[in-house]
Formats: sequence, C-alpha cells, structure tokens
Amino acid sequence: MYYIFLLLIQIVYASIYSFSYPNINGLYDIIHYSENRYTVLSDPLYPNQMTYNILFYDYSYKTKNFYIVDNEGTLHTKNLDTQSYFKTQLEKYTYQINYIENNSCFIGTIYKNNSLMFALFNSYSGSIIKYFKPLEFNGRALPLYGLSSVDNINNIFVAYFFDNMRIKIIFYDLNNDKLLKIVNNKFSIYINIAYHYIDKKIIGIKYNRGNLEYYEYAYGHDNYCKKSCYIFDKSLGTIQLGSSLDIYKNIFAILFKKDNKINVVQFDIIKKKIKNIIILPKSWNHHLLFYPGPISTVISAKFNNLGNQIDIIFDMDNLKTIDGDCELFFTRSSIIGIGDKGYCKWQETSYSNQENKYSNKLTIYTSNNAFIKPDQQLILKDNYIQSRYQIDTYSGGNFIITGANFTKPDVIIFGSNKLSICDSLNLDGSLSVSYDGRPFSNWFWSIQPRINYNYTNDESELIIPPNVLNGDTEYNIKLAIISSLGIYSEKIHNIFISNKAVPQVKILGNTLKKSYFNRKVYITAEVSHAECIKDPKYKKLIFEWSSTMELDPYSKYTTKLYIPPKRLLTYKTYRFFITVYSEYDTDYTASTYTDVEISEDNVYAIINGGDHRVNPLSRNLNIDGSDSFDPDYYYNNNQIELSYYWYSYYDNEILPIENNKNSSLLIPANTIMINGTYTFCLDVFKNGINTRHDTKCVIVDYTIELNPRIEIRQSKQKFNANDKIILTSNSHSYIGESLTYKWQCINREILRNEINTELSSFNLVIKPNVLIPGNTYTFMLTGIDSAGRGYSQINLNINTPPRGGDITITPTQGISMNTSFNLYLYSWTDDINDLPILYNFGTINNGFSYINTPNNKNRINTYLSESINDTTLVIGYIQDVHKGKVNVTSAIKVNPYQKPLRVIKNEIFTSINEYINTGDLISCVNTINTFINLVNMKYVDIMVMENIFDENLDVIGYELYAFFMECSKIIDDDNDAYLRLNTLSSLLNFNNRIIPDMFYNSITFLNKTLDLDLNYITLNKTLEILDTITSNMNITYNSRIYINDVYEQIVSSMIQHNIPNEDAVIMKSDNINLVVQKKTVDNMNNMSISDNVSVSIPKNLTLGVSVVDLDLRDIKNNPYSSDVSVESNILSFTIRQNNGGEIKIENTPQPFRLVMKIKRKNGILPVTSCNYWNDTIQNWDSKGCYASHYENDNLICLCNHLTDFASNRPNYNAVDPVGDFSLLKDISWNNFTTIIIIADIYVILLVMLICDKYITHRDNKRLYLLKSFYPKIKKDDFIDFFKKKNLYEVMQEKLLDNHHWYAIFNTNISNIFTRQLRILLVFCILMSALTSNALFFGTDNTSLIRILMAGLITSVIITIPSTIFLISIKHAINIEEKYTEERNIYHQNLKLTIPNIYNSRFINMKLTHTNSSKNSSKIDFPYINAVIISMIIYMFFCSYLLILFGIKFSSKQADNWLITSAISTTSDIILMQPVQIIGKVFFLRITGS
Repeated sequence: MYYIFLLLIQIVYASIYSFSYPNINGLYDIIHYSENRYTVLSDPLYPNQMTYNILFYDYSYKTKNFYIVDNEGTLHTKNLDTQSYFKTQLEKYTYQINYIENNSCFIGTIYKNNSLMFALFNSYSGSIIKYFKPLEFNGRALPLYGLSSVDNINNIFVAYFFDNMRIKIIFYDLNNDKLLKIVNNKFSIYINIAYHYIDKKIIGIKYNRGNLEYYEYAYGHDNYCKKSCYIFDKSLGTIQLGSSLDIYKNIFAILFKKDNKINVVQFDIIKKKIKNIIILPKSWNHHLLFYPGPISTVISAKFNNLGNQIDIIFDMDNLKTIDGDCELFFTRSSIIGIGDKGYCKWQETSYSNQENKYSNKLTIYTSNNAFIKPDQQLILKDNYIQSRYQIDTYSGGNFIITGANFTKPDVIIFGSNKLSICDSLNLDGSLSVSYDGRPFSNWFWSIQPRINYNYTNDESELIIPPNVLNGDTEYNIKLAIISSLGIYSEKIHNIFISNKAVPQVKILGNTLKKSYFNRKVYITAEVSHAECIKDPKYKKLIFEWSSTMELDPYSKYTTKLYIPPKRLLTYKTYRFFITVYSEYDTDYTASTYTDVEISEDNVYAIINGGDHRVNPLSRNLNIDGSDSFDPDYYYNNNQIELSYYWYSYYDNEILPIENNKNSSLLIPANTIMINGTYTFCLDVFKNGINTRHDTKCVIVDYTIELNPRIEIRQSKQKFNANDKIILTSNSHSYIGESLTYKWQCINREILRNEINTELSSFNLVIKPNVLIPGNTYTFMLTGIDSAGRGYSQINLNINTPPRGGDITITPTQGISMNTSFNLYLYSWTDDINDLPILYNFGTINNGFSYINTPNNKNRINTYLSESINDTTLVIGYIQDVHKGKVNVTSAIKVNPYQKPLRVIKNEIFTSINEYINTGDLISCVNTINTFINLVNMKYVDIMVMENIFDENLDVIGYELYAFFMECSKIIDDDNDAYLRLNTLSSLLNFNNRIIPDMFYNSITFLNKTLDLDLNYITLNKTLEILDTITSNMNITYNSRIYINDVYEQIVSSMIQHNIPNEDAVIMKSDNINLVVQKKTVDNMNNMSISDNVSVSIPKNLTLGVSVVDLDLRDIKNNPYSSDVSVESNILSFTIRQNNGGEIKIENTPQPFRLVMKIKRKNGILPVTSCNYWNDTIQNWDSKGCYASHYENDNLICLCNHLTDFASNRPNYNAVDPVGDFSLLKDISWNNFTTIIIIADIYVILLVMLICDKYITHRDNKRLYLLKSFYPKIKKDDFIDFFKKKNLYEVMQEKLLDNHHWYAIFNTNISNIFTRQLRILLVFCILMSALTSNALFFGTDNTSLIRILMAGLITSVIITIPSTIFLISIKHAINIEEKYTEERNIYHQNLKLTIPNIYNSRFINMKLTHTNSSKNSSKIDFPYINAVIISMIIYMFFCSYLLILFGIKFSSKQADNWLITSAISTTSDIILMQPVQIIGKVFFLRITGS
C-alpha cells in the first residue's frame, strides 16, 4: 500500500487561506489549506460587530491586513500578525473594493452624481483619495458583487458589470485613468472570478444551462476558452460565494456546501482538474477564502522529538539566505533562549524541488545553554525572509512553538557491580545522555536499603567512603534525572559489597549497548585494585572476555574487546562477560558483563549516474540501482534479497513502466516521444520482522539533440566536511568525439586550491574542510562535443557533526605529573541516526599529541606535561558514528614538577607497571611520553642528563622502550596509532642510538600500524619515525630491506584512496620527502618535489597498463654502504601498476630526465657524475646514465632505466683544489702515504739535480783543458774524446737522445737540451702520471683489470703535458741559440770595423747600449728559465692535488694507486716513448725528410 503514498509526494501545495468564523461568541479562525489537509494558524477574538453580513473582502500581503465591508458600508480591518483591529465608515453606494498593493489603497466602484465611476479609498480612514472618469454605459450598469480584481503588477482594475441584460467586463488602466477595453459576454450567472496577472487572464465559475462551469478569458482574445474549460460534478454540492487564486502554484480554491459541511475544492487551472478536496468541520459556517500573496507564512513551528532543534515550516518556498546567526531571522528578545551557540539553517526541502535555491523549512539548532521551551513565541524580523516570488517585500509575524513527544534521557551509571568493603563507592552519572543537548535540571540519588550516612544526592556523582556500606550486602542505587525540557528518567544500579578484597571492574557506556550488524563494536573495561591490596604479588592481573560466540583471540585477553563487523546478527542480543583475577592468586577476582543489542539498519536505495541528467530521445536510458544495499545482509544466512520497484511520472502524471522490478531500469530508445523533464524513482524494500524501504529519484531531461551521456558516481552516501570527497564520471559521446569537461558547484564557486583535480578533468576530488557541515551541495559535470551539451548533477549531503556542547577542565592550573586534571565534555547532541557520540582528548604543547582514543567516556582524569610558554591547549574531540568530528579547546597552565628527577623516574616507573598490571595500556603509553617530555624540558643538556639518574640514560631509554612495546601489542584505529606513534617517536629521539632489537621491533610496529587505514597526519608521523631510525643507525643490507618494505607500505597507503590524475600526495620529514601520484599512462609527464628535485618521463612509454602509480622520493641520508662519495640526495623513482607491483623499466628509447641538487663545497660545485645503485654488484654504477649539464646548482642526468639515483664523485676521484682546501686539516698518520711518496720524489729530484750540477761542472773543466791543447775544438767534438762509438751506439743514437728517461743518462755537455731540463721534464711526467692515476681510485672495489687499464689510460693521458713541456723547452732553446749566435756575430763584426783601440771601447759601449735598448726584450729574457719555473710550479700543483687525494684515500686505495702509477710510468718508458720515436723515424724516412 505504500506505493500509493509514494505517488502523492508530487501533489502541488496550495497556499490558500480562509478567514473562517462560526456564529457563536464571535470566534474567528485563520485556516491554511495545504495538500488535502488544513491547519489552524490563529484564533483571534473579534468583536460582536463583525456578525454583520459581509458584502466584500480582500487581503493585503504587504500589510498583512484583512479587509471586510459589511452590508452597512463599514470597513473592518484586522492585522493577522499583530491581531490589531479597527473599523471605519465608507461612503454610501460603495459597491466593491479591491486592495492595490502598489498604491497601498483601495479601488472601488461608487455612484456619485448619478454616474458610475471608480475611486481610490484610503485604507485607514475610508475617505476618497481620487475619482476617476465616469463610466459610460447604455443603461444604468450595476457592479456585480465580489466580481472584481486588480492586476497588482500593471495596476489594471478588472470588474464585472450588468448592463442592459448583458455582462460586461471592464479593463481599466489606473495609472493613466484610461478605459482599456469593454468586453460583452452572454448572460450567465457569474459566481466567482480571479485575475491571473502573470498569464493576463480572467478565471472564474459560472452557471450555464444548469451546469457549473470553469471558464477563462484572456485580455485580447474574446473566446479564450471557447466552451466550458471544465464542468464541475453536481455531487460536490452547492457552490458558495468566495474564491481565491494562487497565481504561482495555479490553484483556484472554491467553496462548496454539502450535507451541512463546507468543502474546499482545490482546482488545478493548468491541468483543468480537481487536485484536492478538504472537508471542514460543521462548526465553521462561514469562510472567506483569500490568497496571502507571495509572502510566505509560518504554518508549523515544532520541537523535534530529541528536543535539540525547532523545525519551522513555511507555506511556500523562501530564498535561501545565509545560515548562521538566528538574530538575522528573529528579533533578539524572542530568539535569545536558543543559547549562545545556537544557530539557524535552511533545510534541503522545497515545494518546487529546487533545494539548491529555495527552502520551505528553517531549523533552529539549540545549544547547551538554551532555555527556550514549548509554547514560547518567536517573532520574525520584517526585513530578512523573502519567498521565491517576492521582490520588495519580506515575511514577518509571530508564532508559537509547539512541543513534541520528547525522547527520555538515557541514564547511564558508570561504576562497579562488586566492591570491597575497604573501597570507596564512586558512581558516575555524568555519562547520562540528555538528547536535547542541555544540562540536566535535577539529579537525585537514592540507596536501598538505606544507609546511616548523609551523602550528597543532587550531583552527577555519588561518593560513599570506605566501611560505610555493610559487607556481604547487595544495594539498589537509583539515579533519577530530569532534563531541561522537564522529561523524567531513572535507572537502578545493583552493587554487591564484599567482605574480602576484590578488584573493581567497570564497563564503559550503558549496560545495554545498541549497534548494527555492519559495524564494529568495542567494549572497554576499566580495572583498578582494591584500596586494601598493598602486596605487589597481587598486582599483575589477567583479563578474559567470554560469550556464547567466538571472540577475537587477541583482544579477548585485554581490557578492550574488539568485535569485527558482521559477527553479531540482527535482532539478537549478546552478553559479554569480563573476568579479572590475579596471576598470583585466582581468588582475588571479579567479573561483570554488558549486553549488546543488534538493531536492524536501514536499507539504502542508490542510483548511479547522478540525480539529474540528460538523455536523447533516440537513445536507450539505463538507470542503475544495483548498488542499493542492505547493511544487515549476511550472505551465509539465507536471507531474503532486496526487492525493487521502479516508477516514473511526467508533469505530475504517472507513467507506466514495464519490467520495473529489477535492480536496473532500461527505457528503450524512442519509448518516450516528448522531450521534457521526467522523474524516475526506485523504491527498494525488504520484508522481515519489519518492512524496511528507501526511495531514490533521478530527474532526466529528454532532448531531441544527441547530447553526450554524462554520469557521476559518488564514493559514498554521506560525507563529513573533514573527508576528501571523490566524484568519478562515466561519460560517452554518441558521435565518437572526445569530450570537453567542466565541473561546477551550483551552490558556490569552487576554487582550484580547494580541489585535487582540474575543473576540466572527468573526475573531481574535493579537499577536506572545504564544504560546510550540514549543507547539501549540487555538483554538475558538463561534457560537450559537436552534437551538443550533456550534463549530470549530483547532490552531496554533508554530515552535521555533534553540536551544542562545551568543555570544562578542573583545575585550570596544576603541576606536571602531580595534578590530576579532570577533562569533561558535556551536553553534546546529534541526530538520532548518528548516535552514539564518542569522545577523546588531545593537547598542543610543543607539538600535538592525543591523550586517549575515541570512546563513550566524556570525562577523564589525567596527568599532563609541563606547559611551554605558560600554556597548554587541551582539545576535546567529539565525533558521531559516521566519524563526523568537531572539537573544542580550553587553555590551562601546567607548572613544572619540582621533585628530583630520580624520584620522578621511580614514581613514573611504578605508575607504568600499575597501568600494565590493570590493562590501562593507553595511560601507559601516555605516561611514557609525558615522562620523556618532562626530562627533555627539565634537562636539555645530555651531559647533565647522564648524571641525574643512577643508571646510564640509554638504559632508561631501553627500559621505557620495553614498556612501550608491552603496552602496544594491539592497535585499534587511526587515533590509537597516532597516539602510540607519537610516543615511539619521542622514545627513538630520546635514545642516543638505536640497537638492533629496537630497530626490528620498531619496524614490526610500523608494519602493523600501516595495516590500518591511516589518515595523512598519522602516515606522516610514520614517515618521521622511519626518518629517525635511518638517521640514528648504520644501515646494513638486511636493514635496508626492512626499511624499503615500510617505504612501500607508506607509499601504498598515501594513494590507496586516490583516483587517476588526482594531485600528487606530498609527504615530508627532516630527511625524507615523498611524492606519490596515480596517473593515466596518457597523462604522464613529470613529477617534482621541488625545483631542485624532479623527474621528466619520456613520451610514448610502453607500459602495458592504463593506470600507474608514480613514486618519487628524495632521501637526504644515504642508505647505501659504499666508499663512493655521494654529492646529492638519493633520488628514487618507481612506476608501479595501479595499487600493484613495480613495473621494471630498462633501455627506454628516450631517457628519463632527472634533476638533482648538488651539495656545494665551500660555495663551489664539485665535479660529479650520474649513477644508480646496482643491487647486483652492491655499488654505484653509471650504466645507462650520463650527466647532461648543470642548471644553476642542479645536475641534469639522463637515464634509460629506473631505480635509486645519486650524483657521485666520478670514478676518477676528482678533487676540488679550492673547495677541498679545508681537507688539509685532516692530515694524519692514517693518510700519510701519499705525502711520504711525494717527499721521496722531491728528495730524488734534488739528488739528481745535484748530480747533474757536479757532472756539468766536471765536463766543463775537461772541455777547458782540451781547449788549451786544441783551441779549435768545439763542444760537439767533446764526445769524441771521452766516448767511443760502435755500431749499436750509432743505431740507438736517435732513440737514446729523444727518449725522456734514457736521455738523462745519455746527454752530453754539447747538447743545449741540458740534463737539468730533462730531469725536470721527466719529473713533471712522473707527477702527471701520479696525479692522473689518483683520479681512478674513488672506491676500494678495484679489480686487477681495472688497475692495468687505468695504468695504460694514464700513460696516454700524460703524453699531453709531456708534449706541451717538450715543445716549450725546444722552442725556448731555439730562441736562445738564435739570439746567442746573432750576438756573437755582431761583436766579431764590430771588432773588425774599428781599428783605433782607444775609440773602439767607446764605440763598442755605445753600440752595445743602442743594440741592447732595441733588442733587450728578446735577447735578455730568460726563456729557458721561464720554462723551468713553469715546470716547477706544475709539479708543486700536482703535489697539492696528490695530497688532497691522499687525504681521501683509504689504505687499499693508496696501494692500488702506487701499483697503477708504477704500471703507467713503466708503460711510458718501455712502450709509449719508444713507439713515438720509432714512429717519427719511419715517418721521416718515408717522406724523405
């Protein structure tokens, strides 16, 4: 039968009222008619004078005045807002009146001076304002009573007159005092008329030939309705005078009388049919129907059943104004009772189905300090609320708030069911729930049997000291409470007092908990020891949960039991026991229980594709409802499947649908022939103990054009404002073109920084905290091709989180680790479907940290850390079942604890053990964190900290770490994870080093944490901990594998809820930066962490998948063990399958472009290369990578594969002569090898130069001696006296003379290329060889082949400096020889031409001076000495470089360097130079030179 009800939801509401009155005691009522019902709005008491017969009446929607003219010509005015009343006398022969809104006066017909004319009347005094021209008729025309109307837009007066047996309709222009038209109609009995000034037509009722007919006449058309438009059935009864027209909803209301009852018939003038008939009570005998105009009026103002809001319903749609401060809507004096945090909000309901623009319902949300109650009056301001039809007017008035069937408060008593006689009785009622969100007005405790103790019974807590209650006795303790709205509720708590010691066991929340099949359930117990238990042997407690069902094997032995979703079946109630006993003595035990009732959940109708879409007439329409679901459905329980029923309507007419009982609906192409707006609805239902159903409708605009198909899918049905909201689309162009997309929000503008996708993308992702809680937003996606524009709209409901409450903290100032602060969140309320409410607390004090995790307890006692900057900000979090969260804050001051730290440490360790023994693991973790913060604040200097404890600081850190792991075996959710991660972070930073056990336990904990669905903040905390671990330990091959696994999980968690082409997720810590993005392959381009770290992806990369995950990491601390110097951060880039494994990419046709920032050394960029980590050789490798160029401080690398990259010192081990100067301070015995070698070389050089000096001096003496005997002997002949030549010597002459090394021993005094020059040359070559070889030893992993190759390469390299110096020497020698020869010839010629011995000296001096002045720059410049100085400088520079190399060399590197240098020098002596000389000889012989 409910299908019939569903068909009525589109019935047009009629804003028609009546002024209704019975003939007893002058009592009148204002009645509002809507749908098929009526509502009494007010009951004003009119004076008895109003019992006269009524001739005419009208209503002003601007002034809210109701005007009545009686048969004595008296004008009665009644204001429907203020209830004021006055009357005045009109001039005689005033026949009919109509109120003109634009002129604020009446228009009426009056006989004056034997002429019929129109006149304007003052609405207050009744006096004539203006006469219009007399009306001229053939005979004496009579106005027909009540048959007149006014066009309030154009100021045209329309009236019916009877003249000469004809009916005339007069159209008169009041602005220009001009008769527009007279229309002659046939004689009929005209009963009611109205003028539709929007459509410019007259409508009315007339009798014609015994039939009661509806007719229309349009200005300018004589026969607008040629025949009767509609004939009323005679069974309706007798028509009554009086009617009214709602021009906006096109409803004409007429009165009929039948069986002594008055019926209001609502006639649809568009469809020409009756919409509703409202039957009124007999007591109302007279009714004056009137249309109140476009001003909306309150027809209902009522509390909801919870009592936390007031719903105000108007008779028509209003323009949505800004939500918020209720003083915008109401007068301050009337609205002050809603509380200081109360607010007003328009709801998403409207008569026109345009909820994004209009609303007919305003809700007042009260706050915790509200005092407004039923039967109080609210007064609307007269300048804020406008109906959708108003332009220059506003609604106003006052109304009374009615009550409701208020929900009884839920009384919750938190306390033990069993207590030792030595314990205090403490029962807490503050967890009780008043659904109105206000504090309880009264508390009352009572105890049976009575006790002989004067206890306080009017507060939320009941406290009875020890030994007051009798042992072995059960007491019934009742708590009765009364809400602020006066609703009473009570509950009895039974407790047994034991003569022996028992632990106290309390279960949070109500004794009977309610949940649903598809939700997880947590049951939390609090345990404490009996006050008389002092022996530590009893302190260790065992916890065990039990039930008729199998329990979670991990949590059943803790104080917090976890029950996964879909374990507790609907309609059943389960009982869960917890038993607590001492590990030492099982007789020290106690137990309690709680019940969990599983209620049925709603079924949900879901239509994919959007709430409003477009579809061509020539294409199939597919509407998919297959995602509709029943949360209570259990696949293994043989449950009934969902049932589906589709229906549709067009222009309020029901349309037949075939095959309408499937999950999806198909409307074949061309089934619907008329383009227009159609509504399709799906009703899903399931029969059972109770029939559950839900309805979802979608609007489809059928078009003639071939518009693209656009569909939107939302990720879930209800969003929180703090959620990321994902809208995906499924679109199709019927002509096969690519679509151009555009997203927009109908309610507000969406900025690019508020979303994670482009507005031109086919998907949309809205960032958290962009949309306002409680609002409904309409998002539209438009797709355009050349055929047209397709679109789809979807409505998003943003959950309203709990509201109305506050936080209080007692005391507001205390001492760290000494004062127990009471944190209390009170008077929070929410919608009934969003309960229960969960609470937890956090602090901001040198960073953020949670105190506990969400639970039912809104009051806790806790210790806090010392305040930084004199303030600790306490945050209270309140969330509903959908995780809609709100928070409140309060500032307190926590002073430092003045006890010695050794004492504090002992107290803390005792407390931690107590928490572990009693299962309070959250307090255990918090206490560890508080203690670390206290130590860090009180003793910053590590050296001081080492002396304040009896043990080493690291030992204390390891003990705290062991406590932490003991308290963190189970992690419940994201909040719990963050709380523990925050403490773990403090612990790892507290310790100077991380030992292997800490590493592996921490990694295991991180892996367990990452198995949860973590939010961004918690994930970032995980990254920070991983950063701390990698920074404080030496990373081995095995540890790196564990670390990489954690990285992979973090990366996976970062984008597990992302869609393709959503903005990258960026996560940063001190040493690690991550950027992860999900991309379609055709949209891959580049990724960047900053301008200094980025990757450009080559185009046309073939991956074999359509969607990939891109993972870019920038790691400051090098995790790879190698002797290669890394000059940049590690850049890691990976392409993975969508939520899958890594895609191996090698040998790409085009390279990846990597940008890495190089670390400057003393402000100078070092020489670097592009390498990657090769897992095969466990070292850096450059295969497939090369350095392209520098851009500022960034090195651009091009690589044809992917892995972990870095910029390394090249394999030739380059040094920076300027930047590495500071390395000289690092000279020590560990790197002294190179310096010794260099010193030895210079010693040998010095010895050889001394020897050369001696040999040269000896040979000069010999030459001088020979010249004394042979004056004509030359230097070139000197060799003949001391050395004999044989055949082999002649053959080897060229080789020995030109070989740099051999020539040292073969040079004679006659050669100008002296032995000294040759010695310096070969030592330059030697220093070049040593320096060149040093370039190739940057690592210890040097093979024999590499040593040999390096030696050969070096021997080639050193030919460059050797050739340069050799050419320089020979060129300098040639210049010296040439200038010496010229000087000798000049002097000889001079002596021959001057015979006078006396003058010769003078002339010689003069010419010498002249010649010297002309040629001194050539002859006197020491060219050979300049070359010698250059060679010495070169050797010194090479020596400096070798010293820098040597400082960096390890012992093995130094050995390899010496071997390679020996090889290169030997190869130069026996290979390179002989080959050069022999090649030169052959070349000369071949060329004949």
